[in-house]
Amino acid sequence: MNWRLAGACSLTVGGDGTLMPTGLKVRLLDGLLHQFCIGLCLLDKGLVESLDLVESDSDRVLRLTAGARSTSVQSIKNKIVLSLDGTELERWVHFTLRAVRDGVAEVDHLDVEARVEGGEAEAMTIVVVFPASGSPGR
Repeated sequence: MNWRLAGACSLTVGGDGTLMPTGLKVRLLDGLLHQFCIGLCLLDKGLVESLDLVESDSDRVLRLTAGARSTSVQSIKNKIVLSLDGTELERWVHFTLRAVRDGVAEVDHLDVEARVEGGEAEAMTIVVVFPASGSPGR
């Protein structure tokens, strides 16, 4: 089963503008943080096989999967598949749960270095930018 969030993000690619750049910025859109968090939790618990974040103004997709031995990324047409190892997925879940609890993320983004499968580069940086960050108002 796949958890799909349409209009969830905007994707900005680095390098030459293709889907397998040296860097990728994923900007989460306002209003979907709770659903993103639920999707990550479902993925972490093995209740879904993947979490798709569909770009808001195109059909490009960032697909998150779990269970990799090491975090890796590959490009398949207009889809980037990011396979998170257990520790990395746990870090994303924890960070996102805290952002949901507090109403804002502690910092404005998460980043991860991923091994590139089948690409020219050996690694790429993926940055996930959260819609709101700062000190939580308690």
